[in-house]
Amino acid sequence: MSSSDSRVDTNYVKSVPGLIRIVQLVVAICGLISASSGYYCFNTGGKIHFYEFTAIYSLIFVILAFILFFFRIDQAIGTRINIPLSLLINDAILTILYLIAAILMFVTIGACNWGVGGRVAAAIFGVLGFLTHGYHAFLDYGWVRGRTSSQPQPTGNKGDPA
Repeated sequence: MSSSDSRVDTNYVKSVPGLIRIVQLVVAICGLISASSGYYCFNTGGKIHFYEFTAIYSLIFVILAFILFFFRIDQAIGTRINIPLSLLINDAILTILYLIAAILMFVTIGACNWGVGGRVAAAIFGVLGFLTHGYHAFLDYGWVRGRTSSQPQPTGNKGDPA
């Protein structure tokens, strides 16, 4: 059986979009842990909850996008759903949400002295989430416009004996 006949696409993990999705997953998990460990001061709860909402939304989206390409589900539903456009919209929304969440976490740093480390770490992970989702939105935009193929193509040759 050639690599193009398998049910999983291991080349996606090695590609730039796959590596960015893995980094986004790690950033979302670390940011969620950091924000949750930050001490809730008198009026920072809403800001921290917004950051947690953004991190959870990112976590769910990245897991679904990773499953979509790793198990080659995109090839089965690609004719029914405009996958590049839906990824572009979600990445653009997450870019804006992470920007707002990072600014809110930077604002909460000076609110009180307890749990500052968690809020600083969450703010840094918010900036990293903003950068990674922004870069992936840029890749998705190129994919939508047809200039580049953001997602890896199957590499198996049809003439090779298995």
